[in-house]
Amino acid sequence: MHTMLRNLSVKALSLSALGLALATSGCMPYDPYYANPYAAGGALADKDEGPAMLANVDETSIKALIPVGTPKERVVQMLGAPLSTSALSNGKTAHVYSHTFTSYSRRFVDMQMLNVEYDASGKVSTTTLTKTHSTF
Repeated sequence: MHTMLRNLSVKALSLSALGLALATSGCMPYDPYYANPYAAGGALADKDEGPAMLANVDETSIKALIPVGTPKERVVQMLGAPLSTSALSNGKTAHVYSHTFTSYSRRFVDMQMLNVEYDASGKVSTTTLTKTHSTF
């Protein structure tokens, strides 16, 4: 009888441990299923690319920031390396800078393109700002 009681308690303990393991394993969340892809660092987090200085500018602020006659070196120092460089006629050159903000959660893209033209002496002659807003 003592052996039978001991076998029963071992079986009961084993079944209890197995039941507890099964019950708790179903409660553990699996991170990839619950991770928010829109949160910072997620695959679909908001993306901000390009010179931050161009994020919230308009034609007036660009004219104040980069007045005609500003040396090319100063513009590159402020905005970084240009997206593209073009050689124009009469020794003139042009730089294109771009800033893009993409929000997957709010489903839009804002883009600012700044075209800076320099005269033959390397000073700003004109600036042109183009802004676009697209939804998807």
